[in-house]
Amino acid sequence: MNDSSAEPGGGTGRYSVPQAARYLGISERAVRKRITAGTLRAEKDGPHWSVFLSAVPGAHVGGTVAEPGAVPPEPDIIEARYRVTPAEIEQAVERTGERYIADIASMFDRVDGLYRAQLDAKDETIAELRRRAEAAESRLSELEEQQAESLDEPTSMPETRPQRAWWRFWERET
Repeated sequence: MNDSSAEPGGGTGRYSVPQAARYLGISERAVRKRITAGTLRAEKDGPHWSVFLSAVPGAHVGGTVAEPGAVPPEPDIIEARYRVTPAEIEQAVERTGERYIADIASMFDRVDGLYRAQLDAKDETIAELRRRAEAAESRLSELEEQQAESLDEPTSMPETRPQRAWWRFWERET
């Protein structure tokens, strides 16, 4: 379906979805998503899509420079260009997972430390309040005992002289 006929405006080639995916170095599903999102220009030809891709010299596509009328690179060429084995991909995924788990564990330890510090401060505050309550209770019992003792003893009133009026200051006491 590679119709190298140029669209109006020139410099574009017409490709099927699988060809466009190989040409761009992405999956067919990603090409369809880009068509739906409107980031790739395409039109529906019956049940199939025709994707219009730029074939302007100097336009970078899939990591290479595209020439006018260029044929999309074959998958073998793309795989040879990157030289990544499935084992290396699996190792990268495992390392990423290990880092993620380590980061989560580190965050958990920090949060746990903060909560423990807050709990310790709360415990210290409660202990201080209990000490103050016990001291207040003991002081209250002492005061109650003193009051009970003072009520049991007869109280004697001190002898006082009757007070005289202020103007009688000059009078002599007899």
